[in-house]
Amino acid sequence: MYPLCLFVLLMLLSPGVALSGLLLKDGEEKDEQGRELRGPSRQPKGSTQGMVVVQSENSFEDTYALLLAALNGAAPITVFKEIDHAAAAADAQIDPGLLPNRLVIFGNPALGTPVMQANAFVGLDLPQKMLVWQDSDDKVFLGYNPPEYLTARYDGIEGVSQLETISNALKNFASQATNVAASDIQDPRTGQFKKIRRFRGGWFSVESDADFETTWSRLTTAIETAAGPNIALTVDHEENSGGTLNPSRVVVFGNPQLGTPLMQVSPTAGIDLPLKILVTEDETGKVHVTSNKIGFLRVRHYLRGVDDNITAARQAVLNFVSIASGVEFN
Repeated sequence: MYPLCLFVLLMLLSPGVALSGLLLKDGEEKDEQGRELRGPSRQPKGSTQGMVVVQSENSFEDTYALLLAALNGAAPITVFKEIDHAAAAADAQIDPGLLPNRLVIFGNPALGTPVMQANAFVGLDLPQKMLVWQDSDDKVFLGYNPPEYLTARYDGIEGVSQLETISNALKNFASQATNVAASDIQDPRTGQFKKIRRFRGGWFSVESDADFETTWSRLTTAIETAAGPNIALTVDHEENSGGTLNPSRVVVFGNPQLGTPLMQVSPTAGIDLPLKILVTEDETGKVHVTSNKIGFLRVRHYLRGVDDNITAARQAVLNFVSIASGVEFN
């Protein structure tokens, strides 16, 4: 259990808009219709809901190096950020430390832009990510979110033709890194995506009381001035689309003191860490602030025994969304 000082780092929210239906509360294992969501007993080791997981035939370092080489060798791909979760834990002097766990964030605007044109909220999950980790048995895995994960989370994108190209590209990158044939890489079971849909996608969004730039400035300033979290990356989807998209930016931020214990319980949590908040403007000029439901991430990765960290992560997200949007929660 982590000390109370973790919570002191986060500002408390004022009473206001109720969160019923937005976030799964601590300890709950039911969706918003009250149906039970099963835990790790039904999930094979090394996998998580809606995630493609491939056991690598290579070492951790070779798997990661081959992944980077594959990404850098694909001309349309931009590698936006590499995040070494284990190194961040070591830098924060967290003991015990974290087994090897690295995330690479990358994308191709030519493929991602049409998906966001169909549903701007998909920008919360773009650019794409791939996670490489090693478990306590020294087995190495590579994981990523397939397009089916996006279609389970976001309405209106099923017919976007670029999704098939994205699927094939991800499998090819995974194959090059793991030495497993792309044809042998299995997609998650259909039932996993049904659970995601029962969470209404696992994200929530509120309308801001300000314009886009003011909302974005509030958000990034709040994160930068808070004790604990650091901004790892910001991505301007509108700029990357060549102005095709409406204003859309995502900020990636995290605090190893909160995130490391989650990855110690379930290393796949590294694909959803650091946390993300998306700011978008729609065609009517309304501005929306969007983030993942922490309760959804808890169930997705079977996070047990880390209630304090889950609560602190939830409070941090709500605090930053509240400051950015001007919406008060209770």
